Amino acid sequence: MAIELVVIKTEDNGITSDMVNRLELSLSRERSLINDGFRMARLNILTDDKTGIKKTENIRFLPYEGNTQITNPDFLKILPHGGLDEMISEMTKTIVLDGNLVARNLITSFLMDGIPDKGTCNEGNFPFTNEQRDDIRDNNLTCVDQSHNWWKSDSPTVFTSAYMGFNQTETKYMYDLFMNDSVAIQEKYNTFQEWWEDTFDGFTTHPKVGLIGGYAINEEDVNLTYNKRYEEVVRPTLPENWRGIGGDESAKYIHFDHEYRDITKQTSILVLEGEDDPSTDRYLELWIL
Repeated sequence: MAIELVVIKTEDNGITSDMVNRLELSLSRERSLINDGFRMARLNILTDDKTGIKKTENIRFLPYEGNTQITNPDFLKILPHGGLDEMISEMTKTIVLDGNLVARNLITSFLMDGIPDKGTCNEGNFPFTNEQRDDIRDNNLTCVDQSHNWWKSDSPTVFTSAYMGFNQTETKYMYDLFMNDSVAIQEKYNTFQEWWEDTFDGFTTHPKVGLIGGYAINEEDVNLTYNKRYEEVVRPTLPENWRGIGGDESAKYIHFDHEYRDITKQTSILVLEGEDDPSTDRYLELWIL
């Protein structure tokens, strides 16, 4: 069963056709969607306007006809948890991705990692402690996979909403919770991720720190602060958590002036931040896009 990747693109959520095309191209380049004729994953675009999106064999369009209960576009991220049941089969591994991502080295192996079924620790590579295993089993907890928001020193959330993996239908109760109290939730919380972290009562697994990271378009000073955060947060977990096969563990997060290094091989998903066209950033254009 292929993994279902979901990107939401609507008139007002800030995701553009160019972003979707860039993400699909990067996933295809890494052979994450089809490899040697075998379907690894499918990219689903939930959208109210598919104009400008290049239709390939890797893309399936899911129609979005609006939802009067969602007034803050950031909360559209709740829809894959309960609004796509007829289009994604029960227990299928589903990964919701922001559209402003670039897939890089080793992302395929990461996407293929399993997510434990509810109440178990049977899938995936997360190093559960015995206490965590007992808690998940005894309380029949649902597991969701997210990445630490490590590059943001002032983030109001522990995890980033740029990536969320789960088994389809196991998080439907969160969808129901939101829909039953959508007005109050959107009045209280600024973002979907803030509400999720304050409400989700399951267990959050996470990939090795640094697997997902941010890049601020045309903001070298900001990116240098991300380098500093990498040294403070990610470096101490190495070499135990090093996953950058073919890379140099001693490399900086972002190298701006090295003869062959660019982004550390530890990072497989790069989140492009800002409203500028990424092609106007010379470093991105040369080494990443």
